[in-house]
Amino acid sequence: MDKDLFAKFIQTISLSTIQPTKIDIECSGEIPNGEVSLQISWRMMYPNNEPYRIVDNNFQLAPMFDISISYENQIVYSHKSIFQIVMLIIDKEVFDELLKDEEIISYFKDKQILKTLWPIIRQQVLDGLSRLSLPPVSLPWIV
Repeated sequence: MDKDLFAKFIQTISLSTIQPTKIDIECSGEIPNGEVSLQISWRMMYPNNEPYRIVDNNFQLAPMFDISISYENQIVYSHKSIFQIVMLIIDKEVFDELLKDEEIISYFKDKQILKTLWPIIRQQVLDGLSRLSLPPVSLPWIV
């Protein structure tokens, strides 16, 4: 991917809003205290196969995160959340041209959005675990 074109794309938008629109947590078992071997699985996707929308002069994405924590191959905690991300398009002409580049858009929605939201997701999981009286489990770093 052309890093200069990606940087140019980033300059055509300005982050306006990051808002969770749905958070669903569930406890279906117990996580023992102390050092135990847990399996963490996660994925980010875009519901309804619509990775983005353009409404008026706003570029909108609604990624969903699906995270599960398992102990001894049994899911003990699950977390699903959907976010509404709104970015103001500040240079419509350049934005529209770069939006045609599938590599730029793919990188933006799959990598940039993930890196932007991951700290928020990590905190939501910790909060969800606490609300369900489960011990804290930190999600891994995203590199």
